[in-house]
Amino acid sequence: MIGKIFRTMKDQVKFLKALENLKRTKANEHIVSEKVLPVECREVPQTSTSVHVWTACYTLPIFPPVVQMALDRKDIGFKSKDKSALRAALIQTLFDDLSKYTLYPDHIMYSTVLSTLCCKYRFLRDDSQTGYATLLEILRNKFKKERKTLISVETVEDMKKKFGAVGRGRKRAPEQQQPLMEKRRESMQSEEFPGEDEHSTVHTRARMMEKKSTEEVLGLFPFLKHPKLLLHEVELRFGVNLERNLMSGLSRMVDPIFRLSSGPLLTNVMSYIEDASDKTQENGLRMNAALLLLPALFRERENLLFVVDQVPPSPTPTIVFKGTTSPLAADDISVCVDGIEILSDYPGMDITLAVECIFSLYFSLGIEYPKALKNFLTFMERYFMKLSTSDKVPLPVLKMYSQITALLLGE
Repeated sequence: MIGKIFRTMKDQVKFLKALENLKRTKANEHIVSEKVLPVECREVPQTSTSVHVWTACYTLPIFPPVVQMALDRKDIGFKSKDKSALRAALIQTLFDDLSKYTLYPDHIMYSTVLSTLCCKYRFLRDDSQTGYATLLEILRNKFKKERKTLISVETVEDMKKKFGAVGRGRKRAPEQQQPLMEKRRESMQSEEFPGEDEHSTVHTRARMMEKKSTEEVLGLFPFLKHPKLLLHEVELRFGVNLERNLMSGLSRMVDPIFRLSSGPLLTNVMSYIEDASDKTQENGLRMNAALLLLPALFRERENLLFVVDQVPPSPTPTIVFKGTTSPLAADDISVCVDGIEILSDYPGMDITLAVECIFSLYFSLGIEYPKALKNFLTFMERYFMKLSTSDKVPLPVLKMYSQITALLLGE
């Protein structure tokens, strides 16, 4: 009934607060008569609440007819860079529904609502890793804006007291800000990965890397020259563990890749695999070799992925094997990007770790895939690294995945 009278959650909250104050006034007027009544004559107070219990099985609210028709016809107004009445109405509806549960939604609530929305209306997805980063920012700002006026709501008042004190968040005293800024700047430029501030500075680092050369980025953030810290940076920014994903995805595709491969590189790596001392070493060599054999299956230039005792022909991230004629027997493995050799002399470096570092550099530095290696990198990104969010997959990538899957099902 209240929802029909007051369209927005803001007005509903104000009404319920005023109604509660009115009830308290009436209760105070009759407090004397209540005391003299026998216990058995008193009414038992009935407690009620307007707060709903959050459920993981979230269902989208009923949108206004104008918004629903625009969603059905995939109106571009929802993704306009300027102010959009349609998008404002959509956010208002989501706010009204979500605020029934709480005025302070957590990350799970935001993610559940927006992922459900974008799954049903896929055209709303943006180019971010999650697909709804733009809508998330708008919805969060909507809650912040609405909470500013609800100073009479007890929950909001408590949160303002808790997080609005001097010395917390953006309201730190000026004398507190400078030491913190200096500490953060030193931690980001340290050879060691920033510890307690790593999550809070990850987006700052991403912005600082934009429109800068590789040399400038490595000068600002030397820790990117360390393989494990480079992988950790990608996990913080994109929420993906490349090491775990590559191992789980590659292990089941090694045999099909070998069965589809041919040529001198296969002969070269097989001579070393056959000389393996035990089964564990053989499996490790086969996984490393499978990564090197994969570009040839797409008929792409393998020297854009790795070179042996040569200078990389492209400024894009490339693995460099030194001191041998075979990649599997290299004395040293390093990665070269934009003519700068990094990640060298690392004792635990192998081919799989080098490939993970290459993808970390592509994504961290925003490097575009070379056309002559694009299908291989897209295949790795989608099926091994689990970094892809695009619905469009090149036809050669789909064909290769189908061939490998067919061989796996035929075993």
